[in-house]
Amino acid sequence: MRLPDDKKAAAMKKRSSPWSGSAPSSRHSMTAATDKENCVSSLFQGCNFYFNGRTGDVSSYYLIKMVKAHGGNTSIMHRKTRVTHVIASNLSGSKTEAVIQSGGKVHCVQPQWILDSIAKGKRQPELNYGVCKDTTVASSGASFFAPKTKTLP
Repeated sequence: MRLPDDKKAAAMKKRSSPWSGSAPSSRHSMTAATDKENCVSSLFQGCNFYFNGRTGDVSSYYLIKMVKAHGGNTSIMHRKTRVTHVIASNLSGSKTEAVIQSGGKVHCVQPQWILDSIAKGKRQPELNYGVCKDTTVASSGASFFAPKTKTLP
């Protein structure tokens, strides 16, 4: 089957060399270019989100669209070197331990953090929306058995 010359030229144009700079070289760069065009704000610029499991009442699809619309990126795999925020309603023990061991480099927050940050136009403190609780102090019992200090009236 032969294509008419005008369709053949259009097909060749689509297959232009990745080194020519005229067309995106991969599907990733095509979606990145589209995301930048649809960007509403730079609220989540520099943030890379990983969505883990259920996200409560709001679908992860909607949250991903909102993150991208506000300058954030998403990952389909939890890579310690790239992910800055894990979005989850709850985490398994091993994933909780991995987040705790990251030393605060990865924020594990509830989906509501995204919605509240967008609504207020400013990234909210991750600490207020945490899913993971650092259990090292609680499990040692140090805070429970510490002497109570009295305050003078």
